[in-house]
Amino acid sequence: MNSLSGEAIFKSVRCLSAYGRFVEIGKTDIYRNSKLGLQPFGNNLSYFGVDVDRLFEQKKEAGGKLFQQSIDYFVEHKFPAHPVQVFTIDKLADAFPVHGRRKTH
Repeated sequence: MNSLSGEAIFKSVRCLSAYGRFVEIGKTDIYRNSKLGLQPFGNNLSYFGVDVDRLFEQKKEAGGKLFQQSIDYFVEHKFPAHPVQVFTIDKLADAFPVHGRRKTH
């Protein structure tokens, strides 16, 4: 799922593995008619553009059900949190990769 625009969309699509699905919920590039490039789609990718505002306006019942299902998933903890590593201020430099690796002492 993506709401980034510009170059970030192209980079995000290229991150998908074969048969991956990309759900675009951002509007900027859709309504600017931005070009995406089809080369990554040789990996049998699927791209879905969803204007959430229009969904709620034009398909109120379906949009409401989808929204409730999303809330239920969060409440039931079915979306695991991404792993987090916390750095104290004195270790700030260690938080940024150096040549693809974190500094070690």
